[in-house]
Amino acid sequence: MSWLHRIIQRGKPVSNRFNLHEQDHEMWKDRARIAAEMIAALPDAGKAELKIADIGCGDQKLREEIRTLVPAVSYHGFDLLPQSPEVAKFDISRQPLGARFDVAVLLGVLEYVADVPGALRSLRQDCRYLIVSHSVSDFRKNPRRSKRKLGWKTLMSESDFTACLEEASFVIRECRPTSNQRTVIWACQ
Repeated sequence: MSWLHRIIQRGKPVSNRFNLHEQDHEMWKDRARIAAEMIAALPDAGKAELKIADIGCGDQKLREEIRTLVPAVSYHGFDLLPQSPEVAKFDISRQPLGARFDVAVLLGVLEYVADVPGALRSLRQDCRYLIVSHSVSDFRKNPRRSKRKLGWKTLMSESDFTACLEEASFVIRECRPTSNQRTVIWACQ
């Protein structure tokens, strides 16, 4: 059992690491809802069971959202700090997924990764589709301050992040901002 899961069971406050203390914020729910809608719009959705890797799944908001839209899902949660026993410990900065998935999802993850292009290239080998969010610098008044305050290693413009996706051989199908206009979510193939 993870240290975070034990803290949650004891009713203690959730860690500030990776801004987990904010995981009940409406923006996190909005991000999961948009990602689930993007998955439901994929050509393969509904044709067969989709095998989904939710990387950095946190408290698994996406799992609940996706099951209401696409009932045939094989959901696999991965996180550096697993919050439940069914989530596998995983560090995208240090290891490949090691299995093939129809869809890999990363919401609020790559801001904490120093080598975003390397992580995307690694994922390209493990998934057919990618749903990924990034809080973009274009929408922030003081990007350096936001990056430092939130403990992020990466904060890119929308065009720079798009270029990283394309360099990793992803083809962008759709991109949408979250309702707070700070984060963009890309659906890629």
